[in-house]
Amino acid sequence: MSKDSFIENLENLILEQQDIQYKAKCIQKKQNFTKMEKQYKFDNEAFDGSQLLNVQPFSSPKGEALINKIKMLDDADMKKHGKLFKHFIFSHVKSSAHGAKMLASLMTANGYNCGFSSSKMSVKNKKGEDIVKYGPLVFKNASTLEQTKGGNFYLLCSTTVYDQKISVSARKNMLARFNDRDNNVQGSQIRFMIMDSGFKEGIDLFDVKYVHIFEPSTFYSEQKQIIGRATRTCGQKGLEFHPINGWPLDVFIYDLEIPEQLQGYFKGHTNMSSLILDSMNLNYKLNTFQEELETICIDSAVDKELNRNIHDFSIMKGGSKHQAFQTSIMKKYGHFTWDPVKMENHCENMPDNKYIDLNPTQKFIKSYFTPYSEQKGLILHHSVGTGKTCTAIAAASSSFEMENYTILWVTRTTLKNDMWKNVFDKSCHAPIMEMLQKDDFVMPAEEKKRMKLLSKSWKIKPMSYKQFSNLLLEKNAFYTSLVNINGKTDPLRKTLLIIDEAHKLFGGSDLSTLEKPDTSILHKKIMHSYSVSGTDSVKLLMMSATPIVENPLEMIELVNLCKLPSQQLPIVYPKFEPLFLNTNGNFTTQGKQKFIHHITGHISYLNREKDARQFAQPKVKVNYVPLVKNMEKIKQFDKIFNRDDILESIANIEQEIQNENSKFTDELMEANKHMFSHLHDKCTDLDSKQLKKQCKGIVKRNIKSLLSEIKRKQNEIKKNIENLKDKIKFSKEMKKDIFLQIKTNLEFDEDEFILFKNSPYYSIRQKCGKKGKIMSDLKEQLKSHPKIIEYERRINKYNMNIEDLRVRLEYKIIAHKENVKKIKNMLKEDFNDLEKNVLKTNIKQQQQLNKNLIKINKKDTRKEVKHLLEKRRKTLKKIKMFTADKKRYFKHKLKQQNTKKAELLNKERQLRKTLRKQGAYQDEFSNEFIRTLLEKYERGIDRELRTLG
Repeated sequence: MSKDSFIENLENLILEQQDIQYKAKCIQKKQNFTKMEKQYKFDNEAFDGSQLLNVQPFSSPKGEALINKIKMLDDADMKKHGKLFKHFIFSHVKSSAHGAKMLASLMTANGYNCGFSSSKMSVKNKKGEDIVKYGPLVFKNASTLEQTKGGNFYLLCSTTVYDQKISVSARKNMLARFNDRDNNVQGSQIRFMIMDSGFKEGIDLFDVKYVHIFEPSTFYSEQKQIIGRATRTCGQKGLEFHPINGWPLDVFIYDLEIPEQLQGYFKGHTNMSSLILDSMNLNYKLNTFQEELETICIDSAVDKELNRNIHDFSIMKGGSKHQAFQTSIMKKYGHFTWDPVKMENHCENMPDNKYIDLNPTQKFIKSYFTPYSEQKGLILHHSVGTGKTCTAIAAASSSFEMENYTILWVTRTTLKNDMWKNVFDKSCHAPIMEMLQKDDFVMPAEEKKRMKLLSKSWKIKPMSYKQFSNLLLEKNAFYTSLVNINGKTDPLRKTLLIIDEAHKLFGGSDLSTLEKPDTSILHKKIMHSYSVSGTDSVKLLMMSATPIVENPLEMIELVNLCKLPSQQLPIVYPKFEPLFLNTNGNFTTQGKQKFIHHITGHISYLNREKDARQFAQPKVKVNYVPLVKNMEKIKQFDKIFNRDDILESIANIEQEIQNENSKFTDELMEANKHMFSHLHDKCTDLDSKQLKKQCKGIVKRNIKSLLSEIKRKQNEIKKNIENLKDKIKFSKEMKKDIFLQIKTNLEFDEDEFILFKNSPYYSIRQKCGKKGKIMSDLKEQLKSHPKIIEYERRINKYNMNIEDLRVRLEYKIIAHKENVKKIKNMLKEDFNDLEKNVLKTNIKQQQQLNKNLIKINKKDTRKEVKHLLEKRRKTLKKIKMFTADKKRYFKHKLKQQNTKKAELLNKERQLRKTLRKQGAYQDEFSNEFIRTLLEKYERGIDRELRTLG
């Protein structure tokens, strides 16, 4: 683009506007609780519940609404049922000041009790010094909990409690007591479970009647996961079953409602959840794509016809290959069809077996997905609580274990050991199920003895996503074990890879850095196995209730893992769209058929959410909590609100002035006798001089009267403008008085002002929003400027260099550690004592050398990174300065244009005035007032002229 054409494109982009940019994460926190001091934290020795109660209505309107809702529900239950029920309280926010821990503090302040505690104790640190810290969590026993019956809660949060993380054993302890069907169905010991998003998967909560979600979920899939914690198979069987409604589950979502007069501060939104979504800049075209993608994937499921009776969704018409495929499935596996649904309690009088009676879908999967099946991978898109773990174990322990496949189980760190309960306790494992059916078999209690019951297929223990990607990167002992089994050429050969919560691979933004997998190496190694090992390649079974979390392309990436390298689908939207979609994100007719062809056979779909025979039926209601209860407090303390209220009034008056000024057209401003000289033409055709003289007198008199009326109109407009300006002056004076009053309010009512400052309204507006001037489209246009392109190229280069330095440092550290590892391995060989001592000395020297080298490398890397960061900072500054210079230039250019325009208009007025005097210019009146006035006087002149004859 040439410089001239670039400037030409920018000349119309100068108008400025005010815009507020909000930070979504900040809003998510501040809407819950604005400020958490140490005296408000229940696990701090300075905790003071009375102080927290004082600020609760102001700092956490939603928290107060939650407590009130619980009390209201409890009162109603006592009146109707004579007993209380269990509640599940969830917060998305992982923060000690704004999330689940804050809710636990509010519960404590309101008279509820935590089911565990901790005491401070004296311990020695690494230096041998005595320090005081909290000891391990101590769980209250049944008799202690009985003293506060129905008022106790447990807390599962990602942040520390009593200065320590919730351990796996503590989590199991809490869940066991909460779910105890003998002693806690009504929550007499533990009635409330408070949890954050670090625990929204892999948790089963039984006999819950109420779910409270403290913030609306950004994505519907998240909401399903949360509610799914309380809708497990027969999860409510301890409660009364309704013959029509089954087990109703009341779900309350808490959102802040923005009053109409304050919506302008929050971009016109009526509630905080919509403001958060707006602040996330979501692509709504992707939403359309996601809706259609989910529908097509469900309709194309391999077991669609088998599961028809259990489902409640509309059926679309698929492609020809899919129809033929469904026919073959029904022919071969039709005996795995679900029976028609009859409303009855399927959780009543269930046999207390040590093994699971597999449902039709579980039986189908273990028969369909085998080492011999054509499909390399299968996605189990099964709703929460339907037994995905059991399904995977049943499939793995049948044909795969018989064919000596290695079974790798990959899941979240916190869930690695959870799968064993479906192997040993409520077993779905084929060989163990056979053992359990024998009268003389007793399941060992010890883990070692239990593990001996398994074949070598289960030799490698469950691992986290990160551990698995490290295995593929050849970084850990899991890799060595797998190579010993399958060889180096393809370590995944004859391996069944089971990935639990598979949506975490590509959509797990809530995973910590330590837990995030390297998905690129995962894809690469799976494709390598498909290419190298053929029919003996890795087989992949992925499980998820919500395969799409944030982006629909996550599903495409999961599907790609199930397909050969030559059959891969595009995983970026710009490449996917032209093949399958129209410009609105909808599948084209041809695109849909083609996509169905790609996914046929790779997805199993089971949704038992509507199966009221075994699952609770959620009824979701949004509880809107007023952002502000008392607008008078805002008028009392908020300068900005009062200023804007007055400015709005002034803006309305200025609009009225503008309307009045618009009446001052060129015709009205330039009105003089020459403008109406054409009226003298009425006298031209008169015969006698006397008549002409009389006619000219009549015309002259009428023109004079006409101009007098125009003058009065001009004065009227001027007077109106003066009055309006006086109103503006009065409003500005009133603004000063109001500000003085606010200053007085702040001085004499400081405590009330502090509460106001800590309100969500004030905190979100002041701390989460940034108001600044932006040039509409200018920054976007400047991106195409050659200088900006060059600056951006440099920044990208610096970023890549920084990342390269980080990776190089990481590899150097690994290399140093590998050197030590090699020497240590030599100790295992057959050396005499002297040689071993030499090796040990060598190891110590090497370790010290490594320590020094790593220290030097880190120092050098930090220095280089610092240098690159400084270069990047300077480049960013250049972009900022360049943009500012262009902005000033175009502002100046616009000002010049406006000045020239004003000069040109003035010259035009002078020219019209001169031409009128010379009789060379005739006005064509567009001003309605002058045109009406002229018509009136023309009629008057004509009447008078008729009397002359």
